[in-house]
Order: sequence, then C-alpha cells, then structure tokens
Amino acid sequence: MPDDSQTNKKSHMPEKSLMFEKVIPVLLILLGILTVALILFAAGILLGLIRL
Repeated sequence: MPDDSQTNKKSHMPEKSLMFEKVIPVLLILLGILTVALILFAAGILLGLIRL
C-alpha cells in the first residue's frame, strides 16, 4: 500500500486551479438551488397551490 506522499503525487487536480477553486463550487451551489426550486415547484403542484 503506498504512503500518503505517493498518493498525493498522483492527483490529477492542479494545485492552484481556478476551475476547482471557483467554478465548480459555484456550479454546485447553483445546481443545489435549482434542485430545491424544482422540488418546491413539484410540491406546490401536488398540493394544489400551483395550477398549470
């Protein structure tokens, strides 16, 4: 079994990457908000609060 120093060297994620530090967290937050909005919308339809 390799030690921690060897497994860290095999990481494909760059150390100072704008993509992994800014873009992906923002996308995950936006997707979470969209998911909650869709769940609330579906619940509103099921409960009869929203009529299409």
